[in-house]
Formats: sequence, structure tokens, C-alpha cells
Amino acid sequence: MMINEKRIGNIRWLSEDNLKIRIAELSDRKSAIWITIDNSNIVFSMIMWDFVDWCEREVNLKIEFKKNLWKNQECFIVEKKDELILLGETRFFIKEMNFTPSERNYVFSDDEWYSV
Repeated sequence: MMINEKRIGNIRWLSEDNLKIRIAELSDRKSAIWITIDNSNIVFSMIMWDFVDWCEREVNLKIEFKKNLWKNQECFIVEKKDELILLGETRFFIKEMNFTPSERNYVFSDDEWYSV
């Protein structure tokens, strides 16, 4: 079960074991979501493993990809109403695929991850 770690303004941090999620509410009813395992940004790796297509096919979830919103790091963009669906699918996908970070993934320091 994910726990709410922190909230500052429009940014929330969630975690469960070595999985961490950063959610920034955007002004247009959308949310930007960064996902890490062991502090490694796994968003691009998830795209390479067809996570976006899988979500569209399995749960009809529309996901966008952005890189330039925060620290030039990859994130997913979803409607705010779809945040919980994305979180649930992320957890399921990671377990189902036995997903682990790549050596190429960017690794955040704790100070960086929790910065605004």
C-alpha cells in the first residue's frame, strides 16, 4: 500500500518499499507523474517496455509523455481523475513484468527528489 510521504503546494510524494512517485498537479486538470525504483527514474524504461500501450489496451487509460517539466526528467501526464488508475497499473506492471531499473536510468538524490 502506498503511503503519502509529503505534500508541498501542488506536489505530492508517495512511496511503497523501493517504489517512489512524485505527482505535480498541473493547471489544466492534468497531473505530471515521475516514477522511481531505488531512486532511478524508470518512466522511459517503462515506455520501452510498452507500458503506455498496455495501459491504453487494458484499461483505456490515455497517457502522455513529457521530459521538460522538472529537471529535464521523463514523466507521464494523465488527467487528475486518472491518477489512481495509473498508480495501480504502475504497481501491477512492475510486479507482473518483474521490472527493475536499467543502468541508464537517471538516479535522483534524496535532496533532488524532494525539491520543489
